[in-house]
Amino acid sequence: MSATNDDAGILGRFHSLVDRLCQLSVVLGPTYGNLRLQRQSSNYRHGSPMEDTYFVVIDDVDRLEVCQAIKREFPKDGHSSRIIVTTSMHSIAAECSSGSHVYTMQCLDKDESEEVFWGSVGQENQTPALRRASEGIIKKCGGLPLALISVANYLRRRGQTENHVAGGLTTEHCKSTACTLGDKILKGHDEFLEINRALLQCYNNLPDHDHQSCLLYASVFPRGRPINSKVLLRRWMSEEFAAHGTVSNEESVKSCLEAFIERCIVEPVEIKNARVARCKVHSIMLEFIIHKAVSKKFVALVDKDELVSNNGTITNVRVRRLSVQDSTKEGVDDAVCSARGIDLSVVRSLTIFGSPLLDLQDCELLRVLDLEGCKGVNNDTVLKAICKQRFLKYLSLRGTDVDHLHQKIKHLVHLETLDIRDTLVEVVPIEVIRLPLLAHLFGRFELPHGIKEEISKQSKLQTLAGVVVTEADKSFENIILHARKLRKVKICQATSYSSNSRNRWMNPRSNSPLKERFTGSKALQILSIDSSDLAKEFIRFLQAPCAITSIKLRGQLDRLPATPALRELCDLNRLLLISTGLSIEDLSALQSLPCLEYLKLAEDGHGFRGRSFVVKSGGFPSLRRLCFEAPRLPQVKIEQGSMKSLTILDLLCPDPVIPEPRLGRPWCFLQLETRLGVEGVSYLENLKEVILHHSMRESEVQAWKEEAIRHNKKPSVKRQPQPTIHAA
Repeated sequence: MSATNDDAGILGRFHSLVDRLCQLSVVLGPTYGNLRLQRQSSNYRHGSPMEDTYFVVIDDVDRLEVCQAIKREFPKDGHSSRIIVTTSMHSIAAECSSGSHVYTMQCLDKDESEEVFWGSVGQENQTPALRRASEGIIKKCGGLPLALISVANYLRRRGQTENHVAGGLTTEHCKSTACTLGDKILKGHDEFLEINRALLQCYNNLPDHDHQSCLLYASVFPRGRPINSKVLLRRWMSEEFAAHGTVSNEESVKSCLEAFIERCIVEPVEIKNARVARCKVHSIMLEFIIHKAVSKKFVALVDKDELVSNNGTITNVRVRRLSVQDSTKEGVDDAVCSARGIDLSVVRSLTIFGSPLLDLQDCELLRVLDLEGCKGVNNDTVLKAICKQRFLKYLSLRGTDVDHLHQKIKHLVHLETLDIRDTLVEVVPIEVIRLPLLAHLFGRFELPHGIKEEISKQSKLQTLAGVVVTEADKSFENIILHARKLRKVKICQATSYSSNSRNRWMNPRSNSPLKERFTGSKALQILSIDSSDLAKEFIRFLQAPCAITSIKLRGQLDRLPATPALRELCDLNRLLLISTGLSIEDLSALQSLPCLEYLKLAEDGHGFRGRSFVVKSGGFPSLRRLCFEAPRLPQVKIEQGSMKSLTILDLLCPDPVIPEPRLGRPWCFLQLETRLGVEGVSYLENLKEVILHHSMRESEVQAWKEEAIRHNKKPSVKRQPQPTIHAA
């Protein structure tokens, strides 16, 4: 049959589209992604307004140039045309979508994972014993279909191969595969070749060697426990990853973490105060990097009494980093202290989780020592052994049973970070303050007597978090006034401290040198006060000029600064007010802050006093994230023209408020308003995300999703993650 004119037109347009895709491939190279073209034959009719319809899927895009080329090559005025791009990078998703219509794919849940797994292994193998034995495999795969199918195909083949010996797949096969899964993926043999290529591509495509080292370092933290992001960053610096580990280069290591999150290698587990508080490496990626790190001798890992190995033979292991996890003394002695074990004399980083202490006297070159949660630290023998580690840069005794610090800590002349949070240490010795390189001190402690101006001027402290202020002497005042590098201060409480004494160091309007700590290049950046008395005093004197960028106040307040004073606080970007007892109407005055980008308002007990949080037109001109956290959500009214920059709205309240019906309002609107507790959501022009309390009822979540569909930006709606209990 000869082709008709209509068919020729269709064919011509089809070839034109294919040529366009081929040109795109030539320009961008062969590795930009996979192109799939689907012809919409029912729409290709000569003279029809649908004649330029196309449907294109571009898979696994990893470069911004691809997105830009797509926009350049394909017409924007196509009728009902679609281009779908898949990517593992958030920035590319945003670029391709122009800020909307981004669908975040989720991993399979437990039931779905089991369905995929047993569908590939074979339903005939699904016995109660094998289901139980395979739980470790399914957990490690983390809901990733490719991983589930790879290991399932391996087990199916192994069961068929050994059918004449064991009668098919056995529990022993499943358990051994769970233990060696990471090693099998790393080697990439047979069924694991495709998953090996995918994970290896993620690793090899990292920007540089520093990023790869930072990722491998995540293997020292226990499986299944979220990682404290700040701990991770400080340890990277102490290990001299990314920007050579100097304490002034915190932003450099932050960029590494951001790169991992951007590429979906690391996922945030807990967002706290608009920052990633805890994170984790995806389960299957973690298995891969653990065995990658072990194979490169980047780290030695003792897990549940076993020294992790890729080849089964371990003798005289010389590595720089050792992590001991959930092991007994006998197991540690066998893996570490035996003749065939690990040479502790060359270890530079030692991390112990849920395991007994090692003999630190065998360590000679330690730079990082993390004993978080360990018991048996509180004796002079152990403390003296710690103080002999002269190269130590990072020391965490958090959660240990220690109740004092030995005076010989003065020998740790390279120490930069000391963490004594959740311990019984009440007063730090003056030797700690005298340490020449100490930059970050965490805990809940009083400063020792006798910190003079000269000592304070020599201090390199940047972070002083958890200091308990008393009026016993001027130690705290001298530190505040004269430690010139100090940028972050957290005051836990004030005990027996008179108002006159507080005024001496709190009042920025006085002629004291402290005024420099509120203004200019030497100003504090972050101030946190956990004390009603001191919080009230601070608010009383808070006025411009004030260069502090982040303020957190916990405790009862009687008022806020007047509106004219708020308008002049142009450097304040972050504000957290917790348990202040102020009415919701008083808190509404904060909308006058011109440069505020993040605001968190939290109350416990019965929640916020008052009726409505009203944001008027022009209110919160720079605010990007607003968070309410209380037992009940106050009534929130958003007027048109307000919060034009707001992108994220956190409503972390189990129960929304039920507003009173108002005369003249349609019943359907009243019903929706009652379910949401927020009026005027449609006025938020740039809203991208609404986060609800993890216990929010499904009916309220669904109501928000209905509202989101009607919103111009179609923001995503989700519950916050369940609070984490165990964390590294």
